[in-house]
Amino acid sequence: MNKKNNFKLDRIDSEIKKALQVIIFEDLKDPRIISQVNITEVITSKDLSYCKIYVQSEQDNKEELIKILNNSKGFLKSKIAKNLVLRRIPELHFEYDNSLDNYNRIEELLKSIK
Repeated sequence: MNKKNNFKLDRIDSEIKKALQVIIFEDLKDPRIISQVNITEVITSKDLSYCKIYVQSEQDNKEELIKILNNSKGFLKSKIAKNLVLRRIPELHFEYDNSLDNYNRIEELLKSIK
């Protein structure tokens, strides 16, 4: 039963990720977003009330990007509701995924050691 629920949540995460990637690219027309936004991970709570979305971008001001996305949650949530059939559309919360930045920093440090 637990494994089945995890599979269902994984599938919902995947569908939300795909839908958001398209919606942000095609429908979110904010001139402050100057580069492609990549969604790296989506984690939805078991009761579908909350969804944490991790994003990366080449944009310099990452805090502003997260603020723009979090301010657009209502629009994004309504678009998800039109694209996906879910009994409940979770509240969206965007966070920046620093893993690529951390990787690049470690690479630079390793190069400097050599």
